[in-house]
Amino acid sequence: MSKRIEEVSEEMPAASTSIREIILENFMSYEYARIPLREGLNLIVGPNGAGKSSILLAISVALGQVYTERSRKLSDLIRRGKEIARVSLVFDNRPIEGKRPIPYSKSETFMLSRYLRKDGSYWFEADYREIDKSEVVRLLREFGMNPDNLLI
Repeated sequence: MSKRIEEVSEEMPAASTSIREIILENFMSYEYARIPLREGLNLIVGPNGAGKSSILLAISVALGQVYTERSRKLSDLIRRGKEIARVSLVFDNRPIEGKRPIPYSKSETFMLSRYLRKDGSYWFEADYREIDKSEVVRLLREFGMNPDNLLI
């Protein structure tokens, strides 16, 4: 039994963080929205067609997911009539036991953004600095997350 506990603890993420805010710009039905989140459990409620699923989809897209149930092309997620969309997640980066979850950022927050263009291209930014997808994947793995298996 103790061997199993050791195996599980070895797989635990090196750091922990939470999303403090979601920012959507020209994403699906949203022209611009800032969605603040609190510590703990956050519920997204509203009538049919209010955009609840769009918020969850935005999180998975920002984290690097390539295929979505809504569309085979990410460019289809851009608001009608717009050329570019942005989805940003603002993570809590306050020190935990003296260490920041994202150590190379000295700020209390860390922003991960994904930009989508109508021509199908996209790019990521971390605190306004362009990064490639492999860096996004590495960062998420430190938190124990797999962007292609978010169960959203």
